Amino acid sequence: SRSEPPNSADFGRHSGWLEENVSKDKWRRLWFVLEQNVVYNSEAPTDFRINHAFDLDGYTMNFIREPTQGKHPITFRHPLHGSYVIWANSE
Repeated sequence: SRSEPPNSADFGRHSGWLEENVSKDKWRRLWFVLEQNVVYNSEAPTDFRINHAFDLDGYTMNFIREPTQGKHPITFRHPLHGSYVIWANSE
C-alpha cells in the first residue's frame, strides 16, 4: 500500500466524513479519501497526515441501506485479512 497522501487535486472526488466505532457507544469521525483503490483517513480534509491507509485489492465492499444506530455500515471484507467497517450518517 502507498504511504504518501493522495494528490490534493483528487481530494474532492471520492472523499467525505465517515465514522469508526472505537467502543460500544463511542464513535470517531474521520475524513476518508478513496483514491486508486486505496482508502486513506485523516482528522480533517486539510490534514495531510494520514492516520490509516489500506489497499482494497482482494476486498469486497458491502453498503447496507438500512441504518443501524442511525448510521449506514460500509463493510470491506477480505478472505485472509478479515473485515473493516466504517459508518456513514443516515442524514
